[in-house]
Formats: sequence, C-alpha cells, structure tokens
Amino acid sequence: MEDFTKEGFKHVGKIMEWKEWINTVPTNIGVYAIINKGIVLKSQPFKEKSPVLFYNKKPLSYSTEKLKKAWETSNHQVLYIGKTEGKLGLKKRISNLMKFGEGENTPHRAGRSIWQIENCKEFNIYYCVCDNPEDKKKLLIKKYNPFANKQKN
Repeated sequence: MEDFTKEGFKHVGKIMEWKEWINTVPTNIGVYAIINKGIVLKSQPFKEKSPVLFYNKKPLSYSTEKLKKAWETSNHQVLYIGKTEGKLGLKKRISNLMKFGEGENTPHRAGRSIWQIENCKEFNIYYCVCDNPEDKKKLLIKKYNPFANKQKN
C-alpha cells in the first residue's frame, strides 16, 4: 500500500492505543482515515453486531450479507475516510469515533461498519488538517473506494 502520508496525512497510532495519542490530534477541521497497515484479513471478517446496538432507537448493526457485498468491491487498506467541519474539530470527532467503537453511544454513526470487522482495534488512524474537508473527503473516497464509506444509514 502507498504511504498515506503522501496524501498529506499524519499517522497518530493504532485504534487500540487511542487514549495514548488522542491529545496529539489538533482541534482544527480536516479529514481523518482508518487504515489497515498490513493486517491480513480473512475474506469474510465480520462480527454479527456493532458495539453500539441502537442510536435514537434505530438499530446500528449491518447484516453480514450487506457487509460481505461491500467488502467484495472495496479497498481493504483504506477502510474509512471521515471529515469534520464547524465546531467539531479533528480531536473531538476522532474521539467520538473511538468511543463509539468501545460501545459508547456517541454521535458518530458514520463508518460504524469498521467496528464489525475482526481485529479492528489493530487498524491505524491518520488525519489531515485542511481548509476544505468536504472536497478532500470526496476526492479521497473516489480515489480509494473505502469499505466503510459504502454503507448508508
């Protein structure tokens, strides 16, 4: 896989270590990504349930069939690309994503299919401070075809 830092991103660490590095993430707006750096995943690496089962009474787990279908046509290295704008900076948005992955009912439903992948805590987080997060996110999704950006609510 290409080094994602060539896209202007900074690597901060593994998901499982997020509490150790979260304070190094800036509060600026920008784009962030979940990257699989060399973990070999089986062809159908999915758990049945999301760590957060409901948000506003809506079920949050995807069916394994839906996940398998998206997996077949997705990038298995660049797994998710998210953005933050307005008052929520990178630090807060990434923190919400990590807390959601631990089962806390935080406002970060986007990318939640990541948490149904076996070994998801081994994945890495990258971020990029930028002035136009929406445009950068769209360009990166088009270029990399990330798995977790395929699912819609």
